[in-house]
This record gives sequence, C-alpha cells and structure tokens, in this order.
Amino acid sequence: MNSVGITEGGFESSHYIVGIGASAGGLEAIEEVFNSMPSNTGMAFVIIQHLSPDYKSLMVELLSKRTKMEVLRAEEGMLVEPNKIYLIPPKNNLTIFHGKLLLSEHDNHRVPNFPIDIFLESLAEDQGNKAIGIILSGTGSDGMRGIKAIKEKGGMVMVQREDSAKFDGMPKSAISTGIVDYVLTTREMPEQLISFIEHPYASNPAETNVLLSDQKSMGKLFSLLRKKHKVDFTHYKMNTVVRRVERRMVVNHISEFRDYVGYLENNPQEITNLYKELLIGVTHFFRDKDAFDYIAQKSIIDIINKSGEKEIRIWVAGCSTGEEAYSLAIILKETMEMIGKHIYVKIFATDVDEDAILKAASGRYPEAIVSDVNPERLHKYFIATDNEFRISKEIREMIVFAKHDVLMDPPFPNIDLISCRNLLIYLQPVLQSRVLELFNYSLKPGGILFLGPSETTGDMSDNFEPMNHKWKIYRSRGKAKTLDIQKIRNITMDVSRAKNEYVPQTRTWKQTQDEKLLERIMDTIQDEYLPVTIIANESMEIVYTIGDTEGYFKVPSGKMVFTISRMASNDLSIPITTGLQKVFNTKEEVRYKNVKASIKGEKKKLDIEIKLLPSRNNQTPLAAIILKENIIPVQDQNPDQNEYDMEEIVEQRISDLEQELQFTRENLQATIEELETSNEELQATNEELFASNEELQATNEELQSVNEELHTVNSEFQAKIIELTELNQDMENLMANTQIGTLFLDENLEIRKYTTMIEKIFHLVDNDIGRPLEGIANKVVDIDLITIIKDVHENNRSYENEVHTKDDRWYFLKVLPYFISNDKYSGIVLTVIDITTLKKTQRTLEKKEMWQEEAASIAKVGGWEIDTSTMKTIWTEEVYRIHEVEPDFDHDVHNGIDFYHPDDRPIIENAVKNALEKGNPFDLKLRLITNKGKIKWVRAIGKAEKNENKIVRVYGAFQDITEQSNMISELENARNKYDVLYEMITSPAIVCNCESTGKCDIKEINCAAENIFSVKRENVVGNKLFELLPDKDGTLEELILSVKKNGLPSHIDSYTFDVENTNGKYEIYMYMLPNGEIVIIFYSID
Repeated sequence: MNSVGITEGGFESSHYIVGIGASAGGLEAIEEVFNSMPSNTGMAFVIIQHLSPDYKSLMVELLSKRTKMEVLRAEEGMLVEPNKIYLIPPKNNLTIFHGKLLLSEHDNHRVPNFPIDIFLESLAEDQGNKAIGIILSGTGSDGMRGIKAIKEKGGMVMVQREDSAKFDGMPKSAISTGIVDYVLTTREMPEQLISFIEHPYASNPAETNVLLSDQKSMGKLFSLLRKKHKVDFTHYKMNTVVRRVERRMVVNHISEFRDYVGYLENNPQEITNLYKELLIGVTHFFRDKDAFDYIAQKSIIDIINKSGEKEIRIWVAGCSTGEEAYSLAIILKETMEMIGKHIYVKIFATDVDEDAILKAASGRYPEAIVSDVNPERLHKYFIATDNEFRISKEIREMIVFAKHDVLMDPPFPNIDLISCRNLLIYLQPVLQSRVLELFNYSLKPGGILFLGPSETTGDMSDNFEPMNHKWKIYRSRGKAKTLDIQKIRNITMDVSRAKNEYVPQTRTWKQTQDEKLLERIMDTIQDEYLPVTIIANESMEIVYTIGDTEGYFKVPSGKMVFTISRMASNDLSIPITTGLQKVFNTKEEVRYKNVKASIKGEKKKLDIEIKLLPSRNNQTPLAAIILKENIIPVQDQNPDQNEYDMEEIVEQRISDLEQELQFTRENLQATIEELETSNEELQATNEELFASNEELQATNEELQSVNEELHTVNSEFQAKIIELTELNQDMENLMANTQIGTLFLDENLEIRKYTTMIEKIFHLVDNDIGRPLEGIANKVVDIDLITIIKDVHENNRSYENEVHTKDDRWYFLKVLPYFISNDKYSGIVLTVIDITTLKKTQRTLEKKEMWQEEAASIAKVGGWEIDTSTMKTIWTEEVYRIHEVEPDFDHDVHNGIDFYHPDDRPIIENAVKNALEKGNPFDLKLRLITNKGKIKWVRAIGKAEKNENKIVRVYGAFQDITEQSNMISELENARNKYDVLYEMITSPAIVCNCESTGKCDIKEINCAAENIFSVKRENVVGNKLFELLPDKDGTLEELILSVKKNGLPSHIDSYTFDVENTNGKYEIYMYMLPNGEIVIIFYSID
C-alpha cells in the first residue's frame, strides 16, 4: 500500500492559489466561472491553456469584461497576489516557486507538451494544502498528474462535469483517477469554492487538535474503516490521518468531528471515499531517475550474475497503480539484453488498494507518461492507442499483481530485491520496525532493499548494509530471521483496543471519573477484604493484579516478561498454568483445594479458583485466578471439594503437554506431507504442461506449414478461376455500358478490343479487330495521335491531354502502357472521356469569373471569409488591392483588424467577436490605413453561417468607398455653398418642380421672396406656384413650359404682379437645374 499523507509545501502562503487548466472549449467555460466569481474572495487564480505558439491571445481583454478582478499576463518573477487572475503566455510553460511565477520556453522538439501538469505539480509542491486544481473542457489527459500531486499535498481538486463540457477528454481523464473532490458545472464552481475556503478546518488549522482529543470518535472511525475495508489505520501517523479526515469534512461541509463520524455510519460510500483519500497512490515511471540508474547499474547486474539459471524474484510492496513495478521490469529486461542472459523473472507487485491493483494489472496509462519515459522505451515497451499507452505483453507477463496487506498477510520468501518506496514514512515507528522485520525475513542473504529517499532502516540497521545513502538502497546482511507473524499481527492489540477504544500513541490515556472512583475503592479494600487475584489472558500473560502478590509471584531476571510460568512461584506454576489451560479450553470453572506452597518462607495451604471473566464481542478472553489462604479447621472442610493432588496434577499436565506436542507433530507432519505432495503434483503438472505446450507448439507449426502450402495452392487455382471469370464479365460489361471510350492495342499496335464510344474518335468497324491502328483515320485536330501512341509504347510513359475534334467536341485523352507484371508492358490502352459539356461550362464560368472580377475591380468590391477553427482569413484579389498588400501576405483576423484606424478598431473588433460568438451580422463604414499608409473609407459587411446552432463560418463583402465618400463630402460642401449663395441673393427667387402639363409646386423660396410676397417659407413650400403668383394671362406658365421643354434659360423683360403688398414691375429670369427643377428670379425694374 502506497498511502501518502499530507506534506506541507516549501512556501507557506496566507491565501489559496487556484490553478485552472483548460484546452479546447475552455474559453466559454472560463468565462462562465468568472461570471459568478466575486472579486474579493481572497484567492488568486492562474489560468493555464493550450495556446498555439503563433497565436495572439485576446484572453486578457475578453476575461476583463467578465470580472472586476485585475487580469494579468504572467511575467517572470511576478508575485501571485490575492484577487488577481494570471494567464499563461504563448510559447511558455509556467511554474511557481515561493509564490512567484517562473516562465520557461516550451521545447518545440518535445511533443506533446503538458503545461497544465507542469504548473499544477509545481503549485502542489510550493503551496501544499493551499493549492486548488480545477480542470475544465479540453481534449487529451493533461492535468491528471497535476491533480494527483495536489491531492498528495492535501489540496483540493474540482472538475467540470462531463456533460457540460464542450470537449470531455480532460474532465473524463481527471475523474477516472478517483481522487476528485467535486464534479460540477462551471456555474456551480464559484459558490463551492467559497464554501470550501470558508470552512473552519480550511480557514483555521488549529482546529486539528479537536480531532486528536476526541478519542472515542477517532476509535469509532478506525473501526468503521477496518470493518468495511479490512485495513487498520490505528498506527498510521496521526497527522496524515487527521489532515485527510479534515479534508473530507471540508468537502462534505461538516464542522464537528462527531457529526462526521455519524455521517460515516449512515453513508457507506463516504467510508470508501475516506479510505481512498488515505490511500492516494502517487507514483510515476522511473520516479527519481538517478536512483533507478543506480539500481540498474549496480544492483540488477549483481542479482542477474548471482542467480545463475535460477528464477529472479522481486517484491514491490505498495505498488499503487503499477508504474514502479513496470519500471523495474523494464530495466531488468534491458539489463538482461545488454549482458546477453535470459533468466525467468517473477515480480510480485502488491497493494491493499484493490482498485489500484486492477488499474495496474490493465497496464494502461495516459499519454502524460511521455514526460517520464524516454521515446526509445515508449516505442519498445509500450503500444500507443487513442490518448493512452498500453504496456507490452513481454513486460506484463513478468509481473504478478495481487491484493496484499504487508502488515497482516504472510511475506513472500526468497526475494532478491524488495522495493518499498514512500510507505514507511506514513507508519508509526513500531510498525516501521515490524515491516522491516518482514523484509529482512523475505530477502535472501545479500538481497537488495530499495526505500524512498526520506526513509531509513532505523532500529533494523544491524540487519541491512547501506549501499547508497542518498537513494536509501540497502543490502541484507543475512542475519537471523526468526519471525513471529502473530506478534506482528497483534502489534496494535493492547488493553485499550480490547475495550474497543482508541489510544493515540502521542498521548496518555485519560481515565473517566467512574474509573478513577473504582480505582480508589480498589486501592482501599483490596489489601484487607479481597483475596489475591490475578487477571491473565490466553497467552498466559498477567494483565492485572489485585492485592499483595509478594511471595506468590516474582519478577524474573533478564528481559521483562509477564508470563505466569516465569513469574509464579515454583509451587504455584504448574497448578495455575494447568488450570488456566483447562478453563480456556473447556470454558468451565476450575477449583483446587489445599495446594501446598511456600509463601515468603512459610508453608501454607491455598485454595485456587480459576474462572473466565464475562466478555463482549471482539474483547480478548480473560480469566481470574483467585488465591485464598486455607484457614478453615479440618472438621469444617467440605469433603466434596477436590483435594489438590500434586502428582495427579503433574501427570495430567505432562499428559496434556504430550498430547498437545503429539497433535502438533502430527499436524506438522501432515502439513509437510501435503505440501510435498502438492509441490510434486504441481511440479509434475507443470512439466506435463510444458511438454504438452511444446508438443502443441510443434504440431501447430506443422499444421500451420501444411495449411499455408494448401492455402497457397488453392488460392492460386481459385484466383485464376475468379480472375478469368470476373475479367471476362468485367470486360463484357465495360464494353457494353461504359461511357468511357477505350481502345486496346497489342504489342504491334494492332486493335484488340474497343468500346462503342471510341468510334467518335476513330472510324472503326467490327472488321477492324486485328488491324494496325496507323491505317485508321481519326477526328483529332492539332496533334498527331499516332505519334503520341508510338512514343508511349516505346518509352512506357503515359500521356494525357484535352483534345479537340473536327466536329467541335472536346475529349480528355489518356494513353497508357498495357501493364502485364512488374516493369513489364505489352501494348497500349487508350481512353477518351467526352468533356464537351464540361468545357463549355468551364468557358462560361471563366467568362463569368472574368466579368465578376472586372465588376469587382470597377466597383472596388471584394469578398472575405473567416475560418473559425484557425481564425485565418480568406481574401479575394480586390481585398488585397484595397489593403495595398501583395497576394502572398499572411493575414488573419487579428492583423486584419490592425489595418483599421485606431479609433475604428474597437468597432470592428466587437462586430467580428459578436459574429463569431453570437452570429450577429454587421454593416459598417470605417476608415482603413493601407500598407502604404493611405487612409481609405471602406464598407465592411459580415454574416455568420450556422449549422445546428453552431457557427461554422463568417463571411462577407468588402468595398472601397473612398470616392463615394469624397463625392458625398463634395456634394455636401456644394450644397452648403448653394444654400449660402441662395440666401444671399437680394432679388426674390423661387425654385419649383414643374411638370410638362404646367403644374408647378414650390420647392424653395429665399428670404427676399418671403419679404416681397409677405409669406413664410414653411407656409408656402409644397403649395402651388400660381396660388402665390396668379397668372391671369398665362404668360408665366407659357415661359415655364418653354424652359422645361427646351432646357434653355428664358426671361420676361417686364411683368407686373397683381399681388397684395406687391407693387411694381419686375424683369423675370428662368432656367432649369440639372435635376429638372425650375429657378425663377425676379429683378425689380423700379
């Protein structure tokens, strides 16, 4: 079992740092996260995306619109501060050290790159339990290693729900690790994040002491884990356990430890979640490469050389998901190939986590292992599949994976190398020593022990010789290897556990008030009122005494032991041990009368009473031995009670021991015989299987050879039959139905076969079969077809071209050598396809395209399109001319926008963004600065094309409207000048819109006209002219019709108005404007 506890990072931070990993589809997910994220959470956010090296990211601008937090592009040495967002720049990988961001240029030769893993691993190392990892939409498996590192250091992991992600590759890979704390939609994440960091255990580490002080709840928690998963965490390091329990309490929003234990009782799945949390296996291929290099160069070669032809046995204890076991298998394979030896290798890879074992046995790993395994090993020992690698069969067959508890199950014997890395550091010293005792027992003399860099052999250093202090590699000294398995299994059994209570190793047991009162009572009455009483267990060990035992029991010299046989006086040893054994075997009370014993030098007779103490489930059986001095007069004694007969008891004791010894010997002999028989049977079966396998292999090879020969012969005959049949059918159908004219010529260029359509080229009849082609006329013009055919025949080079015939039809002609076999040709195949319709269509399209290009050039209109997948743009020729760039100019959305005037860029940026994201069309008139520095007015029209509510492309038109804009400006200027001049004329002037019928409507009058005719402009515009100027004799109407008809100016020398307030004579001038309107000017003759 490779369970990993919480280790603090190298830099203590006062705030949480959230690493967010995203790839394809991640932009929308990131925006949704920060739409609902408050700006004052106290957290810092670092966003890692997969960016193209030549992509100009607009993420800073886009994300700034979604949040009030400051959004920064990461720079070298930048301090990560709360309430800020940091973005990875293109072409770089990002790490963090002591709270500062570090940039490293991405190695383009190393593909693929995993920037999310790189940052999250450094975040875990630097921030410890203040690290939070979030995985959003994306393809591939980037982020899997990173979140494992965060969980190893006690951080929190959150992943986007698969069905809410545009691309579920990264979320699915992260969830498959089984260590994710929350699986949520992006909209649910902000609330959960805030709830997490505000939890008492997350915000106040001092709360840890509460868990340690609640012994009863902790004991119950251990009991629940042991009952469901058969693993006892009692003697694991408390800091590890407590921090993991706290993390689960935070995840489940539970503040009180007792409430969490109650939650465990009612939710079996949470017990499993906690179990997995305590057993987070963090391992990589070739972890600590220098250590594996040393093992390969020093230890493995030595093991191979010493083994001779015997089997090499290796044990990887706590293998987790198998990377370490496969790494050892690979270096063993490489070393054996290097020195030219092939020895059978068996690697036992074990762990208590069954899920980890199943994953290891599958031999499948994500593509992220390319960071640990060099390309040569990947190619040789792995098979690449979709987004993962599978271990090769030859390496997989070297390893046996099994569920195994190193503390409870028997060890593997005769082991050459044991690898147990980063397991001992999470056990208390007493268990560390016991595990090392197991390893000492398992290893052959001179066997290798490979520990983690933070582990040592401790008290067992006399049994192991250091080989490499840095990488903690040891050699077994081969010292005595007696092993008490039962003792190791019972290492955690003591009085407190017999009462189903948990006692922390770092604290003294605190008695309850009732127990203290009981102890005071016992101290008071035991000497005067209670007989001497001994409490013993099934192992004949004293666990408690009442009364004065001096004279009855003694402390033996040497190593301290509490067995009754060693501590009881010689007179009492036999009756007590015999009685105890009988009580535990029969469950019945035993009494002895008048046992003679020497107590403190005085001869006394004792009554001995031995009885079982009441016990509950799972409590250790105990018995009470009550010793009473016999002071009853002889006449008062009860004759029914058994007198103690020393000889009888001794004989009974000897008989019991002999029977027990005989039974043990018989069992041992039977076991040995069974094992020998089983071994012989297995050996025989193995040999038979090997022999059968070899015979089957030989038979299989023979059958395979015969089968191949038969198959070859049969295939040849069958192929010939099918070939001839199909060829005949194909040719008949081809000749009858094809629309491709085909002509077959033999090696003499004589006609063999042809289709009907070839008659459109050659004047052929049925009788021409067998005739030379040279003597047959053809309709092709401008080329010598016979010369071409001869050239193809002589040089074996094909010819193809479009040809024109005399009847004005076009054909696509191909002349090919007739292929027989490799580099052998005999004859010619000539084919023609009628492309007359295609040619006409092509010419029509060419004309239309030419007209369209001319029209676009005249109108200065071009077309454009945006490829939504690459953000590249497509321009027509006119667009290049408008921008004044060469046709080979490399353009995309971003540098295309850069051509616009700085004041107009935000307008076009927003329009393009809305079109790409929402499908909104746009029609804009903007200023453009060409490549040569000219300022032009352009009209940009855009439209989005959708397919199933997804935008697949954005396209539109682009027109140079500089001349139109200039003309409009000039017209506006002219209009302004006209208006000024019109108003400045002192003579009355009227502008009319007149029809050929003489009907005239007033369009405009000047101020002088208003004064003369005493009217307001707004009151007369639109009225009839002759309502303002009555024309009784029709003189004005006649003049107007003349000007309207001829378009020439005219005038009246003298005209008198009969209008109120208007007196005098006027000379009248009329002329027609280009738009057909009539201008009438009045000059006063007076």
